[in-house]
Formats: sequence, C-alpha cells, structure tokens
Amino acid sequence: MYPPNQFGYQFVARTPDPQYLKRIQEESVLRREANRVGLTVLCYYGLMFAIQMLLVGLITAWGLMDYSQVSNPYQGIEPLAYYLMYGVCATISAILPGFLLIRISQSSIHQMLPFARVGGKKTLGYVAMGLGVCMFANLAGSMLDRNLQWIGVPSYSPPTPYDGSPLSMIMLVLCICVVPALMEEFVFRGAVLGSLRKFGDGVAVLGSAALFGLIHGNLVQIPFAFVVGLILGYLVVHTGSMLPGILLHFANNLFSCLLVMASEGLQPEAYNILAYASMLLLLALGAVGLLYLCKRDPGLFTVSKTESSLRFSRRLGILAGSPAVIAFIVVVAIMSFITMLGAMLL
Repeated sequence: MYPPNQFGYQFVARTPDPQYLKRIQEESVLRREANRVGLTVLCYYGLMFAIQMLLVGLITAWGLMDYSQVSNPYQGIEPLAYYLMYGVCATISAILPGFLLIRISQSSIHQMLPFARVGGKKTLGYVAMGLGVCMFANLAGSMLDRNLQWIGVPSYSPPTPYDGSPLSMIMLVLCICVVPALMEEFVFRGAVLGSLRKFGDGVAVLGSAALFGLIHGNLVQIPFAFVVGLILGYLVVHTGSMLPGILLHFANNLFSCLLVMASEGLQPEAYNILAYASMLLLLALGAVGLLYLCKRDPGLFTVSKTESSLRFSRRLGILAGSPAVIAFIVVVAIMSFITMLGAMLL
C-alpha cells in the first residue's frame, strides 16, 4: 500500500490476475505458431506454382511442349515430362517449407513426425475405416460436382496423363499415389498438424484439414480433401503414428489411379457402373474395419484433451484470424477463381 498523496487518496497496488496473464501468454504463443503455419502453407502453395512455371519454361526450351496442342488435357506437355514435372514440383515444394517449420518449432522431430508402433491388424483396420470415409466423401463430391454443373459452374480437375503403356502406369502410380502420400502427409499431418497441436488436438485436426482442403484449390476438391484431411489428422493424433495416414492416403489415390486405368476402352456408362460399384464395395470394407476397431480399440472415438485457458472457439479463431493464414486463403481464392474462370471460357 502506498502512502496517501497530497489530496488524501491512497493508491493500492493490484496484483495482476494470474489467469489473465496465462491467457495473454497463451494467445501470444498461438498467434506466433498460427503465423508460422500460415507462412508454411503459403510458401508450399507459392513454390508449387513457381517451380511449375520454371519447369514449364525448361520443358518448352527442350522442345517437349507442343504449342499446337495447348488445348489438350496435358497442356501440350509430353506425358513423361508431365509426370517428372509433377513429381519434382510436389517434392521440392513440400520439403523446403515443411523442414523449415519443423526446424523452428520447439517440439522434437519425433513429436512432429510420430511413428509409434500400432500393429499390423489395427493399421489395416484404420486404413479400411478411412477408405470408407474417403468413399463417402467421393460420393458427396460427385453430387456436389453435378449440382455445380447444373448452375453453370464447370467441372475441373487436374489432368492425369495416361496412355495405357507400362511406363505410363508406373509413373501414374508413382506421381499420383506415392509422392502425395509421402509429401503431403509430411507437410500437413507432420509439420502443420504437429505445430498446431499446441492449440489442442481438436484444433490441430480441424485446422490442418481445412488448410489441406484449401490447397486443392477448386470447389469440388476442397470439401472432399477437407473430409479426408479430418480422418487423416485423426489417425495421427489417435494412433500416435503417421503410418496409417500415409497408407490410407496412398490407398485412396491408388483407387483413383485404378479408375483412370480402367477408363481406357470403357464406355461412359460402364465406367460409371464400375466406379460406383467400387465405391460401395469400399464403403462396406470401411464398415468392416470400423466394427473390427470398435472391438479392438475401446477409445476409438476419443482424442487426448489439452489443458488450455482459452475456449476451443477462441483458439480456432486465433488460427483462422492470423495474418498469414488470411493471406493464404486470399491467394487460394484468387487462384481458384482464375482457374474456374478459365474453365468456363474454354
């Protein structure tokens, strides 16, 4: 207590509320981490575009692009060159920002890239259950695509060169299945989710899934990838291992590649029957995996709770409202609009 001043008043020193100080400190840590994550995905997205433009220039200089066929699905690029370009682009754009985020994180690399022992049978169960979720998202995405086309929004998906040759088959599986399963999981379920776990596992799974969805950049793939990102993130925090998610990512993309291969020589009606029948089969497989895990994993639908002085909505708001995340969302929105506009004009 201070002595009275010349006016006769006494000043009382107030001790700051410890809970208030704890909230302020936690918010500061989360804002810093959110900006780091936002810059990581922004760099990942920017590098993909920049490296692709650089490689297109090199491919053009080497005479591997035919400008008389720029309207074809591969933009005039030879299929082998396209696959090599995609693989190099996806690998470099993931490794550089991902390792940088891990490097500046205060967590150990084992926390950021966990590979705890899960067990073979349970791993297969998680993959089967996840495939069921992916097929549900696929069916929902197909319905969304049809509705968008009905209101005049054209369907757009990245080109997948395939000419039926063994080399094309190998490159298709390597670049569409293996590379994304490793590189995208490294970035989003490794570096990004590992950093966001400071917000709590719930926010980490939801936030990493949202960023993973946005990176796909079109109205049909964003919700599909968001749902897939939710199950992939859940598997990491629940099992303590990235392996089930990597295998699930590979299996989901392999399913798409097999449909691309099967489409060669099939009439559209026969292809649609095969595609929907395969989805229903994998949905049934997912149900079997779910039933198996319900017996073997009593805590299947639980994740560890994180002690925090901030409400869940507040932590999620800090992540979504960070300048770097907002910048990423704006860039993706602009690029998605340009892509959609280009598809409408073709």
